[in-house]
Amino acid sequence: MTVYIDIHEPDDIERHISSLGIKTERTKLDVGDYYFYGITIERKTVHDLYNSIVSGRLWNQLFTLKDNSDRCLLLVTGELPLIFSKEDIKRRNIIIGGISSVMLSIQIPVVMIRSDMDASYFISQMYLSCGKDKSRERPIPVKKKYESIEEIRENMLACIPKIGIRNAKNILKRYKTIRDVCNASIEDLKKIEGISNKRAYLLLKVLREEV
Repeated sequence: MTVYIDIHEPDDIERHISSLGIKTERTKLDVGDYYFYGITIERKTVHDLYNSIVSGRLWNQLFTLKDNSDRCLLLVTGELPLIFSKEDIKRRNIIIGGISSVMLSIQIPVVMIRSDMDASYFISQMYLSCGKDKSRERPIPVKKKYESIEEIRENMLACIPKIGIRNAKNILKRYKTIRDVCNASIEDLKKIEGISNKRAYLLLKVLREEV
């Protein structure tokens, strides 16, 4: 069995995995960065994780990962930013909040590792723990998923930080279209289960670009 590694991943991680006698192969993965025994691992540095949370890119990426993987996890390398200013506190809270959303809303496990060296040992130990299971030896291509309009709307709202699928469903029970949500007030949105003042404000800020 081979550990398939995306072409954009660091060479050091591949060398460390190979040094343990594990066969590796570089390839362009449709989803994730590492694949073996039906397990897909998405690796991000703390800096990349922060940027992808702020841009909203992370949510689409992880929904695709979950939809096209038997088992998957998010592996984060690096340490949380030290606190020297209010901006550092804000960045740290965004990262921690994003990780919480990944685990609770999307239900993907998150593992934080200090360095690329530690990441390589973690991946290697996962591989060795899988034993002789021969299921899905090669990564599968991304499935074409035909969603209903309702599911597309749910996923659009769920991509907004602190919203998630459950809150998106609750919002769309009250407002049937994205346009209706845009026209809602913060006070109206706060009446929905799970929507706080901060969530309502952020939701409208994203949808309207201004509040």
